[in-house]
Amino acid sequence: MILQKIRDSQVAIESRLGKITTDINVLRDDQCKMFEKIKANEQAITTLVPEKTEHVSQLNAMRLRLGPLQDRADDAGGRTKRNNVQIVGILDRVEGRNPTKYIEYWLCTVVVL
Repeated sequence: MILQKIRDSQVAIESRLGKITTDINVLRDDQCKMFEKIKANEQAITTLVPEKTEHVSQLNAMRLRLGPLQDRADDAGGRTKRNNVQIVGILDRVEGRNPTKYIEYWLCTVVVL
């Protein structure tokens, strides 16, 4: 009777031990898969770091070029505004596509030449 209980306990322990062994094997497999993913990610990062450095250099070069270009664009915009002539009494954009001809016509009409 005692021997039977010992054997039953031994079988139960071996059964639990088998489940634990299976769980450990599953964990090892998962750990190996994670290690492979980490290794792949490290390789990808190693590849991307030089590209990132190159892109940062390109961005800095573009920023240096952008300042003078913005200044030139602002200057050109200012110059076009300063070169416009506004005549009081003439509606905006009535001159159409040829403002010079319109002003000639308008001046001839107003001054009566």
